[in-house]
Amino acid sequence: MFKATSRESITAILKAELELSNQLLGILQKEYMALSQNNNAQFLELVENKQTCTEQLQQVEKQLTLFLDQYGYTINKTDIEKCINALPPKNQSAARLTWQSLVNTAQQCKQQNQVNGRTINLARIKTKQALAILSGRETGANIYDQTGKTDDGDNAPSIAIV
Repeated sequence: MFKATSRESITAILKAELELSNQLLGILQKEYMALSQNNNAQFLELVENKQTCTEQLQQVEKQLTLFLDQYGYTINKTDIEKCINALPPKNQSAARLTWQSLVNTAQQCKQQNQVNGRTINLARIKTKQALAILSGRETGANIYDQTGKTDDGDNAPSIAIV
């Protein structure tokens, strides 16, 4: 990691965060493809890659937090923009462009992660439905245990046992 010592360093920190965010977006897009193609081996590898990238992003985020704190700013959109506006005019353009790219990439990551989450949830629902069919239960049937809570059928005997 690099050590930020001047206000101009915010651009370097934001560039590092942007690079990692672009890597994360690529991982999330590949993750979606692996999910779509039921490629579990690739999916598991991508989960590890995503974890590593996320940890690296957290380190850069800590660096940004420390940097902003030096100048009396906090890590939020308004303060980051104030810090960029406090840069010498010759440095503002690059910092602003990097910041806007980072905001856009972060939004794309969020959207792709939500799509991936919905895809995983859909696969989970289909798996539960298949298990319900194999255990002899109707799919979508509300089954309650003795306490009145919904029973998802995980403890039901399988068709192989019956």
